[in-house]
Amino acid sequence: LCILIIWIPEMYGIIGYDCDSAAANLTTLSLVNVEECDIPQPTVNSTRIYIQLLQLNDFKAVRVIQCKLEIDRTVRRCGMFSHTLDVHNGQFSYIADVTREACQRMHTYGNFEIAGTRITGLTSNQTASRPIVLAEHVDYNGACTGGAYSDLYGTWGSVIVLGSIKIIL
Repeated sequence: LCILIIWIPEMYGIIGYDCDSAAANLTTLSLVNVEECDIPQPTVNSTRIYIQLLQLNDFKAVRVIQCKLEIDRTVRRCGMFSHTLDVHNGQFSYIADVTREACQRMHTYGNFEIAGTRITGLTSNQTASRPIVLAEHVDYNGACTGGAYSDLYGTWGSVIVLGSIKIIL
């Protein structure tokens, strides 16, 4: 078998498919005896035409307002002698939803209210950060009173929720 393979000359071929019609068109090509192929060069006529493009301006300025509230909150359980204890999933940062009306009020009047805390002095195209108590009470001496709190990421009882809010207008 090896001797037979060595003595047989190499063969060359092209396989092509005509996808334009369903009828089979078989053509044999010789890759050994290739004839000369003289393809005449087409003459190209080139003409320069100068035009002016007129286009209507379909764009106009649109006033857009944007409000983003980033809340970083910590949920802690009130313990003895005003000590606090960590709770499961207590530390979390998220972006809170803002209604269209609340966003318009922030831009128009510069204030926002969340969890009973009124934030003032907001200005468009600026960022404001404020500390906030989202649930229950912590007095100036550090004593805390716990209560129930719930958000999209958990529900707790007898806790205080302290946080930081960043408002981007």
